[in-house]
Amino acid sequence: MKEAVDAANIGFDDEFIYKEIPLPYSKRSISFEQLARDIALKPFQEWTKKEDKIDY
Repeated sequence: MKEAVDAANIGFDDEFIYKEIPLPYSKRSISFEQLARDIALKPFQEWTKKEDKIDY
């Protein structure tokens, strides 16, 4: 993907994040913290209640 290389060449490289994700939390060099889960779950709860939804 040329765009990723172009972005990395000017300092917008997020490849290190993708390398961190599969690692156990104790082995990561950057911390990951889940925030606002209760807010994020709201759309899923609404979708579950929806009676005229189209299943994907």
